[in-house]
Amino acid sequence: MSTFLSRSRPRRTESGASALEFGLIVGTILIPLLLGVVQYGWYFYVAQTTGGAATHVARRLSVGDCWGSNEALNFAKAEVASKPSQTTLSKSPTSNSTAVIGTTQLTVTVTANGDLIGFLPMPNGGTITRTVKTMIEDTTSSGTC
Repeated sequence: MSTFLSRSRPRRTESGASALEFGLIVGTILIPLLLGVVQYGWYFYVAQTTGGAATHVARRLSVGDCWGSNEALNFAKAEVASKPSQTTLSKSPTSNSTAVIGTTQLTVTVTANGDLIGFLPMPNGGTITRTVKTMIEDTTSSGTC
């Protein structure tokens, strides 16, 4: 009789259980790994564009351009791949009226936010700062940014 009962009941299959367990384990490892790759990739991309923006702004300022009100900041925001509202620029000296060609040192600092997802802890909280120092080469503007 036991043979008859075991044959009449449908057998339980566990064919989907291993796929489900595999998905749960791999999902908990691969999804954070993928998000981390995206997060750090964006951070390094913003760091590269922030450095380029600082270099380009310093070059423009050293030859006499971009000294108008917020011209240099707008130029830096256009070059940085981060959120433009979170991009800042500081320059020293603040105007080229007292600059002496060849002796006055110009310091340009561009700061941007490289935190895209906020999933992982980033260096400096995701804030990227690049500073470029150069000498003033000209004080007369040859154009705008």
